[in-house]
Amino acid sequence: MRLRFEFTDGDFALNVAGGEQGVNLSWSFSDDPGWSPKLMLRMTCGVGNRYLQGRESLAIAIARGQVRHRGESRAAMLYLPAARLFCEPYRQVIQSRYPELTVQGTARLIAKSRKSSPVALTRSPPRRSVKAHK
Repeated sequence: MRLRFEFTDGDFALNVAGGEQGVNLSWSFSDDPGWSPKLMLRMTCGVGNRYLQGRESLAIAIARGQVRHRGESRAAMLYLPAARLFCEPYRQVIQSRYPELTVQGTARLIAKSRKSSPVALTRSPPRRSVKAHK
């Protein structure tokens, strides 16, 4: 795995590679980590933070134009599921050291929206067809 996350509004990058010689994972914030990435993802810090906390889908963010990608499509199919493995350690660091960056889960956001706008999220009852009797 050789993956590069570029954060456009922070002007920095996170380079992640599969480890060698007994190391599981190596990472670097360097412009030149010593290897070329197979997949590059460009996004804002906000989208990156949500993704790394498991609160943002990269597929949806790409479809919305929030994430730009470059590299081999095969690399994306291989690396992106594996990249989810470092979401939990990232989330733990955020919760313990930077709680102000913690992203609320989807269920909490929906519950909060319902309280402020109950009409917008209520469902109308299902329509039923009525047979006319003669």
